[in-house]
Amino acid sequence: MRLPANSSLYGSLGLLLALIWSTFRTGPQTLYYLNSDAQRALNWPDPELPSAEGYTLTSPIDAIIFQLTGSTSVTLWVALHCAAILAAVVLLGLWLSRHAGIQGARRHEAWRLLLLSPLFALLLAFIGSYDPFTVILLAITMFAWTSGRRVWLLLAGVGLGVAHAEQGLLAIGALALGAVWGRQSLPARMRSLPTPAWALVGIVLGRGSLSLYLQANEVSSGFGRADWLLQADVVRSAVLGSFNLLPVAIMGAFAGLWVLVIQTLVNPGRRAICHQWAVPLAVLFLWSIITLDHTRVFILTSLPVVMVLMAVYLSVPRSADNRSIRLLVEAAAWIVVPVRILTSPDGPTFIMDVNVLDHWVMWISHLTNGGWI
Repeated sequence: MRLPANSSLYGSLGLLLALIWSTFRTGPQTLYYLNSDAQRALNWPDPELPSAEGYTLTSPIDAIIFQLTGSTSVTLWVALHCAAILAAVVLLGLWLSRHAGIQGARRHEAWRLLLLSPLFALLLAFIGSYDPFTVILLAITMFAWTSGRRVWLLLAGVGLGVAHAEQGLLAIGALALGAVWGRQSLPARMRSLPTPAWALVGIVLGRGSLSLYLQANEVSSGFGRADWLLQADVVRSAVLGSFNLLPVAIMGAFAGLWVLVIQTLVNPGRRAICHQWAVPLAVLFLWSIITLDHTRVFILTSLPVVMVLMAVYLSVPRSADNRSIRLLVEAAAWIVVPVRILTSPDGPTFIMDVNVLDHWVMWISHLTNGGWI
């Protein structure tokens, strides 16, 4: 079907509206202890870091960049993470629209769905965390995969191992399994790509190098991420809390992308896709149940698989036959507000607040009063 001459203008307007709506409905939220977070970054690697914060030693990308700026400004710390969010979204959008075999008007659709996804809402809700830097390295790994070069996968994995080895292993491991089992379901240009598992080697090398650096500086990772799993009480609270809020956990996993995911998995023309890509997603969801940041962990670790499912969905050219499902996918993405559940180490599992007005008032207050000091 021939697109109207001004379709590019309409597509750009749709992107702008998606950005405004997705930002408004989440409300930009910073972490609670920005001052101490910025100071901890300046002190990295800190041998006197409290054990409960030891896990931050092994996700140091934002700390390293902040130290390189030579600044102690908390406002710059916030700006650095906002810039990282922008870079992460742009990289993912470029991968979808340029490297995943998507053609024509569906490229605008790819950007809209990305902006309306639970990932973008997650990044906006945790400004000040190292998550956008993890996403940047995941996006770079996706570019390395579609480049077809194993050496780029290896190098990207090294960076991901420094950024967040645990999430990297889960995310790329799930992608590798799906790519092996569901290779025939991929867009044509992605079927001959090497296995993403090459990045797993890089992740191990990156994490190993980081651990050697910390040891050389007489710094122990202390109470790291894996140590939480050794505390039976914490794991019990996480599991019970997850099941107590299971409907919310399920809805928050994909939020407005649920229709896209289901349609891609069970499309009558691709029934074999269902078990091939659903299994890695199910494993990641079960893993998220025993973590404390349930929804956050699932969204980040499932990101590569979800990006592939989006590529599969968007690689089908627009036609009158798929118009109804496209409208349903788009409507769900706009209407369903992403929600997240979280378990406190010493408390209950709760749904993170969506007090949009409060978040905007606080954010504007900081901006009009000179920032965050």
